[in-house]
Amino acid sequence: MSGKFTRIFLTGLFFVSIISSMWAADPSQTADEEGIQLSQKGDWKGAISKFDEATKLNPSNDEAFYHRGYAKDKTGDMNGSIADYSQAVAINPGYCNAYISRGLVRYHLNDLDGALADYNQALAIKPTSQDAHLNRGKLKLDRKDLDGAIDDFTQAMSGLGKPAMACKLRGYAEYEKSFGPDLENNSNYKTKALKDLQRSIEYGINADYPELFIWLIQAAKPGQAAGATRELSDYLSIRPGKPDDWPLPVAHFLCGDLSDEDLLKSADSGDKRMLSNNLCEVYFYTGMKRIYDGDSQGAIPLFQKCLDTKQAKCIEYQIAEIQLKKLTQLPVSVLPPTQ
Repeated sequence: MSGKFTRIFLTGLFFVSIISSMWAADPSQTADEEGIQLSQKGDWKGAISKFDEATKLNPSNDEAFYHRGYAKDKTGDMNGSIADYSQAVAINPGYCNAYISRGLVRYHLNDLDGALADYNQALAIKPTSQDAHLNRGKLKLDRKDLDGAIDDFTQAMSGLGKPAMACKLRGYAEYEKSFGPDLENNSNYKTKALKDLQRSIEYGINADYPELFIWLIQAAKPGQAAGATRELSDYLSIRPGKPDDWPLPVAHFLCGDLSDEDLLKSADSGDKRMLSNNLCEVYFYTGMKRIYDGDSQGAIPLFQKCLDTKQAKCIEYQIAEIQLKKLTQLPVSVLPPTQ
């Protein structure tokens, strides 16, 4: 290498080094990174303080607004979270993850139209986004657009990242679809649901709820209830963790190891914030068990209590609503709430 070329080469390296040092020393970038580190430790307030600093130093730092939006959501400031995600996409209109995250917050605030618009925008930017398809599919499932939900979950399964969750959710949608008016295809949808739920377990997802729905599908078949119960008992015998971890009491109830009363008590023994959700599940599964035991009329008040929990985003709630309509032949709105 000649001396002149060496000087030019080293001079180039010098300027690259200077530029790299300037970027690395960017105060806004540094504050953002420190905020991320605090977020990883669960110090959300400390993280927000760092993101405040980053956004003041550089009002065009879309990443800092995005990260602060996530931290605010974690502290329960959902309106503040939406404002930050909105600022992130205003700075960077192609910020796919910011649309998805804003959609999630809007979804939890029951702004389903706003959430749907965000998921659609995210997919317009990145049509292969698994997260956008998964979340849009959940929203469609809530709105009883079962075909649309199944299509989104199928799209989400085309990638490598999250096939287990997509399989499970598609299985739920197919199971709900099996209660539809198309009686000729109902059995076919149950078969599809069973395969998807089993595949989700093979992919490594937490098997608790898929196992419950597998029991629901198999135990409904003539002469298959005992076999379905044995399979569920086998799962409980090898499942790690405490025997009262929710929803394991539901599984013990379906296996005949727990009474209705004890199941109801167990719903109130854990996280109080989950009580309404747990009760929704208790009343759904006890209602389904009554139907399987030949007591359809006894299932009616249980399904009504399930709906009284107002956990409309739970798959159990949605199926209880369908079952109640079938059993009463009346619109659900006509039925008075239970006392």
